[in-house]
Amino acid sequence: VGSPDDERGQVVKAFVRLAGGHRAGDDLARELKDHVKGTLAFYKYPRRIEFVDAFPLTSTGKINRKELRHREHMALDKAPGPRGPAPVEQRQ
Repeated sequence: VGSPDDERGQVVKAFVRLAGGHRAGDDLARELKDHVKGTLAFYKYPRRIEFVDAFPLTSTGKINRKELRHREHMALDKAPGPRGPAPVEQRQ
């Protein structure tokens, strides 16, 4: 999903559910990013990765991306620091 970013406006964020025997961590996130960089275009690879225990599902059993986007924006609202684009200076 798209994740708001001060520098780029928005970046790709991946939500990853781990299979048994794997542990979440920076090393695994880096390994996943490197793998995806080799298979997708540069602008498509996830800049952020969040490991989750389960995905929210729709009534038809599909991953509810709308809920993931909502979670991402709610997390941003709770985060300290600047939000949204930097103010534009007005010229006189």
